Amino acid sequence: MNLDWRYERKFAVEQMSLNEAESILFCNNMFFSELYYKRQVNNIYLDSIYMDAYYTNVEGLGNRKKYRVRWYGALFSKIKSPILEVKVKSGIVGSKYKYQLNEFELGRLFQTETLEQLFSNSSLPENVNFELSSVDPVLINTYWRKYYMSANGKYRVTIDTNLEYFSVQRGLNNIVSSALQSGIVIEIKYSVENDEHVDRISQLFPFRLTRSSKYVQGISMSSGLHY
Repeated sequence: MNLDWRYERKFAVEQMSLNEAESILFCNNMFFSELYYKRQVNNIYLDSIYMDAYYTNVEGLGNRKKYRVRWYGALFSKIKSPILEVKVKSGIVGSKYKYQLNEFELGRLFQTETLEQLFSNSSLPENVNFELSSVDPVLINTYWRKYYMSANGKYRVTIDTNLEYFSVQRGLNNIVSSALQSGIVIEIKYSVENDEHVDRISQLFPFRLTRSSKYVQGISMSSGLHY
């Protein structure tokens, strides 16, 4: 499987509304327009017993991997089109493998076997199933996302609002606590070959560039880990 490597620049935006952030984006000289209406994004993050994905991210290691199950729509519901995403990082660029999963149902109390059965019944490659045997669900997050594209079609921007994180008790998979993240998160996403002109966008953003991922932020907020 050929990977599409890309850059992702994240900006943490405090004390600014979605409308204000959109106004700044629409004034950018790359002439952004909204792609389609916002939708709710949900993720279940998986990690090893030693929290390898968390600590390799915090330490900024060049090569790392992260596992999550993603779907769109209601958080606690019967989920019709979930996707397993394996996010990989090489230096400062990233990509991901995607695998379609079967339907499953998520409630506030779900059994340890829920995801195990989901993975085993979803015709995943053998090597992926082997990797999944060493990770467990540790965090759930949900947020609302809006999508924008530059006029030349080379730069995509997303704005995430109403970010909420749920800590998952390892082994039992019970959702034991939740935390809300203030502010909004803006990301610029683009292919490696388009890096040359991205400063034309970011230099006009009065926002703080951040390295922290939503996974790291969520673990820190919901379970007391600090970095």
